[in-house]
Amino acid sequence: MPGSYDDADELSIRFSYGDPEIIERLYQEHKPAISRHVALLTSDPVHTEVILREVHLRVWWSAHRYEVDKSSLYRWILTIADQTAKAYLEAQGNSTHQP
Repeated sequence: MPGSYDDADELSIRFSYGDPEIIERLYQEHKPAISRHVALLTSDPVHTEVILREVHLRVWWSAHRYEVDKSSLYRWILTIADQTAKAYLEAQGNSTHQP
């Protein structure tokens, strides 16, 4: 039905309103895929872990900026992960690893 919301939409809306329980729950659901993505950008597991911690914080800090109607939550978190990884690797004097 057009205009109706399912459970995923409701969770995304609560995420964007800053519901701490939902932010953590949805981040943890997406974390395995985000971890694999970040690991492809760097061949160093230590860098990967540092980047993931920073991504987690940035998701918390900016959850209120997530716009449900603009992109999926996964894509939004993935964009944060990409930006964070690139900035971190540049600061470390490394380039991204291309598999």
